[in-house]
Formats: sequence, C-alpha cells, structure tokens
Amino acid sequence: MSDLVSSLDDEFEVLDPEEECFLLFLNKPDSRDLGFVNRTDSTVSVSINSQDLTIHQSPSLLTSTREAGTTGAVLWKVTPLLASWLTHPCNTVFQRILKPDYTVIELGAGTSGVLAVSCAPFVGAYYATDQDYCLKLLRKNILENTKDVAEKFSKSKGKSSNKRAKRGTETSSQTTTTGNATVLPLDWQLTQVSSIPEFKERQIDIIFAADCIYNESLVEPLVDTMADLSKLNRGKNTSGETDRDVTLVMVAQELRSPDVLEAFMKTFCAKFQVWRLPDKLFKDCGDGGKGLMEGGGYVVHTIPAKHLHDQFVMRRSISTIVSCAGPHSPIGGCLQAPLRGRILQYIRYQSTVPAKPSPLAGVRVLDLTRVLAGPYCTQILGDLGADVIKIEHVTRGDDTRAWGPPYAPRKDGKSGPGESAYFLAVSSSPWREKYLLLFNVSSRNKRSLALDFKAAEGQAIVKALAKTSDVLVENYLPGTLAKYGLDYETLRAENRGLIYASITGYGQTGPYSDRAGYDVMVEAEMGLMHITGERDGSPVKVGVAVTDLTTGLYTSNAILAALLSRTSTSQGQHIDMSLSDCQVATLANIASSVLVSGKRDGGRWGTAHPSIVPYEAFPTSDGSILLGGGNDRLFGILCKRIGYPEWASDERFVTNEKRVEYRYILVPMIGEETKNKSTQEWLEIFEGSGMPYAAVNDVYDTLHHDHVLARGMVKEVHHEACGPIKLVNTPFKFSDAEVSIRHAPPTLGEDTSDILEELGFTSDQINGLKSEGVVA
Repeated sequence: MSDLVSSLDDEFEVLDPEEECFLLFLNKPDSRDLGFVNRTDSTVSVSINSQDLTIHQSPSLLTSTREAGTTGAVLWKVTPLLASWLTHPCNTVFQRILKPDYTVIELGAGTSGVLAVSCAPFVGAYYATDQDYCLKLLRKNILENTKDVAEKFSKSKGKSSNKRAKRGTETSSQTTTTGNATVLPLDWQLTQVSSIPEFKERQIDIIFAADCIYNESLVEPLVDTMADLSKLNRGKNTSGETDRDVTLVMVAQELRSPDVLEAFMKTFCAKFQVWRLPDKLFKDCGDGGKGLMEGGGYVVHTIPAKHLHDQFVMRRSISTIVSCAGPHSPIGGCLQAPLRGRILQYIRYQSTVPAKPSPLAGVRVLDLTRVLAGPYCTQILGDLGADVIKIEHVTRGDDTRAWGPPYAPRKDGKSGPGESAYFLAVSSSPWREKYLLLFNVSSRNKRSLALDFKAAEGQAIVKALAKTSDVLVENYLPGTLAKYGLDYETLRAENRGLIYASITGYGQTGPYSDRAGYDVMVEAEMGLMHITGERDGSPVKVGVAVTDLTTGLYTSNAILAALLSRTSTSQGQHIDMSLSDCQVATLANIASSVLVSGKRDGGRWGTAHPSIVPYEAFPTSDGSILLGGGNDRLFGILCKRIGYPEWASDERFVTNEKRVEYRYILVPMIGEETKNKSTQEWLEIFEGSGMPYAAVNDVYDTLHHDHVLARGMVKEVHHEACGPIKLVNTPFKFSDAEVSIRHAPPTLGEDTSDILEELGFTSDQINGLKSEGVVA
C-alpha cells in the first residue's frame, strides 16, 4: 500500500481543492471497435439496450471544417463506443453513472449527438451543446433519434423547435428540445456557462466533454468551465440529499498527445484535489485488454471514486484514475480523511482476478445480520462474487462465534480459542479459551468490520459504507436501526440505488411484527414442526435450521431480482422478508392440500409420504434404505428386485390409490424383507434399476461420500487463526463464471483497518477509533 501511495506522490502534487468534484477519464488506446457498434462512411449504428439506432453524420462536414484526424474525426470514432458502454444492458456500472433525476451537460456534442441520443432517455434533463456550425446536423440527429429512443423506453416527449442561433448565443428561446434532450447553442470556450438560464436553476450532475482537449490552448478554458459549473450545485438540492458533486466524463484518443494530457492534469490539479494512478499499477488487473464486451476491443479506463465499482476495476485494463475530492471526509464533518486510500484499497482487494468473472463481481453488500438467515443470504451473495462487508459487534462479534462446542483449534501460536464450527458455516466469533468453530457456517467470502454503531462515529462509518454499497442486509427488529439513522429511508436519501433487505421473524407489519423469532419458534408456530416426526411420536424440529436457511435463500433471490430491476429503473428498494412468511411458503403441497380440502393436515408421517406408497425409509440389517415406488411402473421394479414380483399384480396394490389405502399391510411386508440384507447389499441390488433409492447416511458419511467429493462439495481453505480448515463448498456451478470460496471466514475485525482505509482514514485516526472502542 505504501508503494502505491508513493507512486501517486511522484505523479502530481496534491493540493487542497477549491471545489468538490470528481473526474472520470475514459481513454481509447487503439482503433478496435466493439461488436455492437457498426460504422459506415456516413452512419453509425449503435445497439442501445437491445434497441438498434442508426445515427447519420456527414464526414464531409467534418473534413470541410477540420483536418482529418483532428478532434471531430476522433469524436466520430470514439463517442459511439462510449454511448454504447454507458447504456448497454451488460454494464453493471450503468445505474451508478446515469440516474433518472440527473441533469447532464455535454460540452461539444458534435454533429451526431451520439451521447445525447444514447443517454438522454435515462436522465432527467440532457443538454447537448455545440457551436453554430454543428447545430444543423446535431438537431437533426437529436430530433430523429432521441424521440425514437424516448418512445421505446416510455419516456415523456417535449416540444421541439428548429430555430437557429448565432455562435455563442445563450438564450433559451433558441434551444431545441425533444424528449429529455435539449440542443443548446454554446461555445464553451467563450461563454460563461453558469450564466446560461437553463443551467442556473439546476443542480448539475454530469458533464460530458467528448474530445474537447485536442490542443493545449483549450485546457484552461475547460478547467474554468468545470469549476464554473460545479459552483451551480451549492444549495440547489431540493430532494433532501446533500449537494451532489459534479462528475466530468472525458473521451479522447490519447488526448492528441501526452503533452496535452500533462498540461490538462497540471492545470486541473491547480484547482482541484487530484490523484492519478499510473499505468504500471494495472498491468494485471484486466482481461488482457479485450474490452468490456465479448468480441470487443474498447478499453474503458476509469471511474471516479464516488462511483468506483469492484467489477469495473477488476475486469478492465485501467490506465488512468483521477479522483477529486472536497475537504470533507467521505463520512461527514465529524472526521477528516482523503479518498486516496479508498481508491487504492479497491484495487488491492481485487488484485487476484479469477480466470472467469464471478456473476456478482463488483456488487458491494453491507451485512448487518447475525446468526443464520441473514448471514446465509449474504454468504450466497459472497459466493457469487459480491464484496461482502460484515459489521460485527465490537467486542463479541456475531452471536454464533460463541455457539459451541465444537470449535476449530487455533494454530497461529496465539492464546485463546479458535473459531466456532457454527460461525465457520455462517459467519465469525471472539476468541474463546481453546477453539472457535461455529461462526464459519455462513461467513466465508466476507470481510469483518468490528464496530459499535451505537457510537456516533460508528454510525457515520456505516452510513459511509451504505452510500457506496449496492445492497444492505439487516435482521434487527423493526424500528431498531432507525434509532441510529440507519433505516432504509435515511440511507436511501444518500444512495437512491441502495437495495435494503430486512429479515425479521415476523415481518415489518402485522400483529407479530414486534416479536423476535428464532428458527425453531417459527417452525413450531407456522406448522412445520407439527408435520415433522414419526407417525405416533411427538413433534420434532428439522435436523438443520431449515426456516433460517430457506429465508436466506428467498432473500438472496429477492436481492438478485432487485439488482436486475435496478438496471432498468436505476432505483433501489426495500425488501421485507420474514421467517414466518418463508416458512408458510415452503409448506408447499401440505398447505395446498389443506386449502383444497378444507380439512386439517394429516399430521406427522416420519419418512413416509401421505399420498405415495411405498415412499419411505425401510430397515436393513445394519441401517436403513429409502425406497421410492412413486408410480406403478417403479413399484413393479421394486417388487421384482426384492424377490416378490407377484405383489405388483395383487389387487390391493395395483394402483397408488390402492397402495395408500392398504399402506398398513404393504409397508410392513416390504420392511420384513429389507431387514434381511445390509444397506450396501440393497444398494447393489437396486443399482441400475431406474428406481429411486438411497442409503440413510449420517453427516460424516455424507461428507466422505464418493459423489460428494467428486462434485467438489468439500473444500480446504486457510484460516487466519486456525490454519487449514475444511468447509462445505458452494453448490453453484457455472459454465462461464467463477464461483468459489475465495477466502475463509474472517476473524473478528480482521479487515477493520483495510475497510477504514478504503474510506480514507489514516492510521492515526483508525488507532484513535480503536482506543475509544468504536472499532476493533
């Protein structure tokens, strides 16, 4: 980390900023095109969200006004690629750059207006500006294409006008508007941009400067324009959010020359706080420079720290990152810290790039859950590639860290316990006397931040993480987190794209909403325990916390659906999940039978099925075997294999309905025969028969089963304190994605310092928070 910081200091002097701003620099290193962009001498065809657009442009206009190879010609080559990247459905960063309430200004839109056509339907207002000689074709393309896109994406259409204006004129009456796009006459090199009426009343969110810096004389005017526009945001926010920073997006083909880039950087650094990461840091960060899409060749080179996205960093070959931050800490006024460490930490954390990308690579999940349902949900997301930050109690950690024995022994030479087995399966635990194993049930592929969010500083840290997260999952009683300003409505004001999932025993509404609920209580109250157990025995719980696990599965599904929805709406949402709802949902056929018949359920059936016979476990000489004669044909196979083919034609057993009626006769008959041989003997007899059968194994035999091992369901990983440990692997197996246990469950607070460094805290600040008990 220190080497990276030094390399930054070697690049540019970091100065205190005059304004708050972020800069996004996109660079096209060669002339390769993306597979979804096609070009002829007079048109550009771009596929935008699966809709094909043809944008007309006259090369003669460019060559008649500028020499070939100058900015216009480069814009012609580059902006369709940027437009496609910004709006392509596969771009998971899309919702972080373009949002429905944003106002976007394009300085120098060019005659094609590619960015305006592509992006205007997805933002609140889009101003495509240029000098007078470009306006004719610019208006033509905006009118022909933007309206079409707006209709396809159900956006409102505005009034249009074809009035012309003299170069440099800024009056609103000479603008052309269609849909969300406005064409505005503007020579940004000569105009005081903030004086334009259309801009005065708006908060500016994004400025596109497509190929504006093509010679050194334009550097200072652009920097001045950027500073001028950033001032417009002060006090303009009416939505309850804090004033948003401006994001500047630049596109160029090597910025004409390194000298121009250097001039721009030095001038920009004089007004804004800037860090530029040199090319050498990113040689191993991408996919060989192939670009964003399969068959592509366009390498998009950065994203600002505010929008920095793990997937974007880890999959792309990056050459320049420039981040500009104001004097305020990313977590508010109570703490002061620069953003430099945050950028570097993102890159450090994703330094090992899998050969195949993970499905959720780049998605950040803030995990405020404990025990099993919530941690199991977030572990699934972590297995799929998300960066999961687990917030744990500052001293005791997750509740499951104390749930033992058994515990995994420590092997790092330190005193104290290892990890609880339960935590190893779902989460993490404070050091106990000898061991700690329980936490690991649902805590792999997570980072641990030990934090007291009852402290103001702790709340500020959680809010800062929520502001840069895609998903937050919590399982506190309704209203609990609102006391600390960590409820959905509060956090949504700072992050409109946040998906906030609440898991409780009985939901956010209803007469039981204020009740706490553990798995076994919900199993009892919501019907599962009543139908579980032997026919004449007492009700029993399922051997694993099945209600917790199914709730975790349901919640992870809901989150994935919300992430998918966000790609089209750019909005997050609140997900209300409860153990009680999920348990009722999984009553499945039993609930359906009760609803259809109007009668009470049939009670407990042990391993048997109320509607299928034979379909249960039968005794063997050394254990049990489960046999499934689910239809008449399979029942016939069973009869032949156990040596009584005549049973299949017995009038009492010829149909499943009959077999259910005479269950009390047939089941003992089969059992009397199966107990004469061992389980292994019966497995050999039924092998290849086509009839479902299975040994009843204990968990030890299951984890050592040939098939389980062949499928890679047990994996050994290295634990920070316990050394090599074995964990149950993820069941996901994708043909073209990497899904695996990337790292073992963390020790309590193992990643606290790293995560705080990402937020910009210095070592002294982190040590101070630790000494005060805010973090550990």
